[in-house]
Amino acid sequence: MKKSISNPVTLISNLDLHLDGEPDGDLYCHCTLRLGSDQYSFGEHDYTVTLSKVMLHVDLTGYEMIPGTKFGENRMESVFVRGSVTETQDLTSYGFGANLDATAAAGLENVKPPEVSGGVNASYNRKHQENRTVKTELTQRVHRVLSRGDNYWDISDVDDNGQPIPLRDATYLHNDQLCGLSPVEGANRAVVTGMVMVRKADVEFKKNGFDIPFGRTKNKEKIMKTLTSEAIAGVAGSEFSINGFAALSIVEVTDEET
Repeated sequence: MKKSISNPVTLISNLDLHLDGEPDGDLYCHCTLRLGSDQYSFGEHDYTVTLSKVMLHVDLTGYEMIPGTKFGENRMESVFVRGSVTETQDLTSYGFGANLDATAAAGLENVKPPEVSGGVNASYNRKHQENRTVKTELTQRVHRVLSRGDNYWDISDVDDNGQPIPLRDATYLHNDQLCGLSPVEGANRAVVTGMVMVRKADVEFKKNGFDIPFGRTKNKEKIMKTLTSEAIAGVAGSEFSINGFAALSIVEVTDEET
């Protein structure tokens, strides 16, 4: 196998692929993807570039993806948890006349007041108190790496409340098995190409801790041009030329000998 890797903006996107399996049989594509942010300076100001989400694409020549092997499939395995908590307090009390002490006991369902004589009046009081709390919880599973059609995956992130946030400096795939591959009979060449792509609208900028609305600063346009020219050098040929996306990383693995 021969592999070429291009990660020109390595702090923002760093991709690697490798194939395991028999050369003439089924293979398994493993992927490592780390995403993050980077700093750009224009004039007297520094800007932080982050991404709200990216798309990972695997292009296949001479291979077919094995059904049911894609990482991040959303199979609607939502989990619903329903639980209840019941608190019960049972109080029973009885007493005999003014000269007798009252006695209370919890949980005595069948207590009878004792028989007395000598004109002492006996009284019996039973108090029952029950507090019932029903708690319902809904758990939703969020895929940070979500399988899409036609060999695509969406990579995004959420906070602890499930709200979308920019991609963090983190590894989103760590040598994970991305998919299984079956060789196409009669193919002259076998190539697996992985690509990390981003839309213009999903590139975010911050200056001094504040978001900059797109189109309101010339420096933001300059940063965008610098970023895309670095990212797609030798890959796409022009800014956002792949269906409106810019390629941040590309890895190509072929069946040629190194």
